[in-house]
Amino acid sequence: MQLLLELLASGDVDLLYDTRQRLTLVSQRLEGKGLLGLLKKADRSFECVRPNGFRAANAGQFMVDLVIAPRPLHEAEPITFADQGLVDAEVPGLQWLLSVPPLEAVAIDEQGWPVPLRVPDPRAFAFHKAWLSQRMDREPVKKPRDLAQACAMARLIRDELPQFSFAEPLTALPKTLANVAALESTCGLADLARAGPKSHDQPA
Repeated sequence: MQLLLELLASGDVDLLYDTRQRLTLVSQRLEGKGLLGLLKKADRSFECVRPNGFRAANAGQFMVDLVIAPRPLHEAEPITFADQGLVDAEVPGLQWLLSVPPLEAVAIDEQGWPVPLRVPDPRAFAFHKAWLSQRMDREPVKKPRDLAQACAMARLIRDELPQFSFAEPLTALPKTLANVAALESTCGLADLARAGPKSHDQPA
């Protein structure tokens, strides 16, 4: 299965930090220089876009955002890993990506090097992207891309990843979010809950 480049290419990346992890331990692993220091190891031109902000950018305007899931009101202390480093930004809906068991995966970068990744269940990704595409407060320019990514992932799961069958409910997600029938209707796909050989899509 091939994915269109426009579904993959991006001028930014969101780093999702799980606030349930010990902040001091993470800071120690970053050698006290924070996330910005880690980015500078890869490209010295990375700088915070603004003081105490959540975004860094390099000379080529590639952006990296530090994001977290919404927290209770009594947990208002900003998340940062070093003085004058990136400070978190809360993004609605990310708690669902953290609530499902993470997966260990390996991607290949443009130079052919392996890149180990920890990612959410692909079904949760598809449901979350479909949900984002329907939000009134979502930037209009991002909605079509969100929907296209949700549908591409749903099709990939159905046709190539039977171990992540939609027939098995994701109990960590709200039923209103993990709605297979709604995803089928939105994407014009058939038989998402059926694992096995490739099936034919119904016309959208």
